[in-house]
Parts: sequence; C-alpha cells; structure tokens
Amino acid sequence: PGAAWLLRAKIGLAPNGAYTVSQLLCVVVAVAGVLASTRVWRLPPATPRLHPDLLFVRRLWRTTAWVRRDRELLLAMAGTGLFSLVASFLQIDLVAYGVNTLGLSTEGAQFQFFYAAIGIAVGAWIAGRLSRRNVEMGLMPIGAGLLALGTFGLALRASPAPVAVAALVFSAGVGAGMFVVPLDTFLQMRLPADRRGEGLALNSFVSWIGVLLAGLLMVGGSALRLTARQGVWAMFAASTLLFLGALWTLRDFFVRMLVTIAVKSLYRVRTIGIENLPVDGPALLLANHSSYFDALLLCATTRRRIRFLMDPAMIERFRWLKPFLRLYRVIPVSSRSSPSQVVRALREAGVGAERLGVLRQEDVVLPLARGAHERRHERLGGGREVLAGERADAGDDGRLALRVAGAEERRTDGMGAVDKAD
Repeated sequence: PGAAWLLRAKIGLAPNGAYTVSQLLCVVVAVAGVLASTRVWRLPPATPRLHPDLLFVRRLWRTTAWVRRDRELLLAMAGTGLFSLVASFLQIDLVAYGVNTLGLSTEGAQFQFFYAAIGIAVGAWIAGRLSRRNVEMGLMPIGAGLLALGTFGLALRASPAPVAVAALVFSAGVGAGMFVVPLDTFLQMRLPADRRGEGLALNSFVSWIGVLLAGLLMVGGSALRLTARQGVWAMFAASTLLFLGALWTLRDFFVRMLVTIAVKSLYRVRTIGIENLPVDGPALLLANHSSYFDALLLCATTRRRIRFLMDPAMIERFRWLKPFLRLYRVIPVSSRSSPSQVVRALREAGVGAERLGVLRQEDVVLPLARGAHERRHERLGGGREVLAGERADAGDDGRLALRVAGAEERRTDGMGAVDKAD
C-alpha cells in the first residue's frame, strides 16, 4: 500500500494501476530472494540424530532446562521476546496512529514502514561496521535507547509534521537494527555448536510469543477503548524497559565502547595482529605495562570482556575509580602474592575451573603489573607510535602476548602537548 500511495502521489498513476505495479514489484523482489537463496552453501546437519518432534513443547522444555543454566543466554532470549513485542505492536499500531492522530490517509500511514525499513537497514549496517570480527555488544543499549526516544517523540506528536514523523520513525528503525543484529549474532556465537539448532528454535519460539502478546495487547487496548497514541506511549514504556535492561546487563560493554570512542577520537590507534585474539573461548593476555593509559588502549582495541589483575594498593590509592573497577570486575591480586593466593583470588572472583590453570569458556584475563615488566618505548618511522599485538609461541593454550608502545611519550603538535598513539 505504501508503494502504491507513492506511485499515485508522485507519478500520477491511477489507483488500480498503482496497486498492480506495486504488486509486480513485490513479485520481483520475491523471485530475486528465491534466486539468491540458491547461492547459499548447503551444510550437513550439526546433529543428524535429531528429528522433528510432534510433541515440540516437550523438546522446548528440555532445551529451556539447559539454556536456563547460562544467565547471559537466558537474558538474550528474554530480550528477543520483549523486542518482538515492541516491534510487532508498533507495526500494527503505526497505521492507526498515522490515520487517527496525524490525520494521514491509510496509504500515507503505511508508507511510514518505508522509513522504518530504511532505518533498520542503516542500523544493521552500523552494527556490522562497528562489530567487524567481534560482536559489539555496547551498541545494544544505544539501539534500545534510540528506539525508546523514537517512540517517545511519536507519542508526543499530536499534529501532522511529515519530516519530523519520518525522522522519528527512521531513528526508531536505526535503533532496532543496532539492537537486534548484535543480539542475534551473540545468540549464534554463544549457543553450543551441537545444540545451536535447538537453541535457535527456542529463541524463535520466544520471539513469536512476543508477537502473540503484541496481538493480545491490541485486542485488550481495543476493548478498553485506548487510542493508538496511548498504544505508542505503552511501547515507549516497554522500549524504556528494554533500554534499562540492556544498559544494566551490558554496562561494562557500554562503558568500554564510550572509552573506545573517546580514545579513538583523541588519538590515532593502530592494532597489529588483532586477529590472533580469539573471538570466543578463554584467553590469557600477557602485556607490558608502561603507563596508566595502557588499560584504556587495550579496552579500545578488543571487544572481549577483559578481567584485569590489579594490585590492591593501587585500588586503594585511586578510590575514586572504584566504581569503574567494580564495573570491569577487576581482580585484586598483589605482585607479591604466592601462586596459591593468586589461584584463590581468581576463584573468589569467579574465574577458572576447579582444576588449576583452566579458564572458563568466557574468561579473558589480563595481568598488568606496573614496574614488574621492562618499560620499553620504541619510536617508529616518521615519529609515529604503535599499539601492537603479537602472537606468543605458546601453541593452542590460549596465551597471547601483547606489546603496548607509544603510551608514555608526550609531544607537542602545534596546539599544545598531545598524547599520541598511531
């Protein structure tokens, strides 16, 4: 209908002709999608022993039992359900909102889906560009926040303003794309390979529960004679809940992303060998430590959760940093501690398995002991300084040696002293 409205308004086609052309365009897109799907690689089933189960509820219950043991996986699926509820409700409510609140025609109101679709595409593109080889989880609170702001702006509007409404719908779409792409990617990566199909099936089921709840809310709102604008207010409340949940759950990723933006806005940072850091699984990072800025540089160049080891005396010295240290779950360990004391501190911090020296699947631990390592500062060609990551000759045990260069020296760059890391 939106395409037909555009053909009628901009090209001047008759109503029947406009609908015919728009339907033909839909057929072309569908055929193109089918042809594109033939290029998808055919992969063997991961678990050939599994077969369709008519009693699918029983299978879903069994899948839920092991998903519940992974808190982050469970929260991700809950986020999927809430996001589906908000998105589905807005899709249904947007037409009535455009007609009853903004005074648009039915075709004009449905054309708002076009702005939303473009916004989702842009948000998905941003998420892909910023994530690259790792999932940028810090985008999810921003995406949910944009969705909440978009619905808030729509709820405030009581008069037609085509540009403002289009901008609000577009921004909500951008937020949706920035939220759902990292979420779906995280689920793909987090689920065990041999049970990924089961987990994705459960996630899809949760998503459709959200769609069903959106329909039930529409029926309930109609029975209570709620207006479409009040429905947008309700979705603002739900998207705000989504934002607060994402911000609280991913607060360390969110702060790390803000640190990354600040560091890369002030400095030119170049990484070498970042592909040697695995995107998942346990890892022990071993880095030199030449300045207090090293930790910020390391946070700005990897998207994994890093658990830093820090001397308790340093924690007490910088008490004003304690909230941030707790946020990053810094592990207090003294360089004078015995091996047994270090192991005890790691276990108390929730790092490691029962056997000595074994990290859990999500652990990335980085000890930074200022003064315990040689302080090296190398000048490279043209006076530029580099943050470099180098592979340790350690086989497949998950150890990775890092070298941080250029974090100490200060140089004058025309407008005063500026730290440089190129």
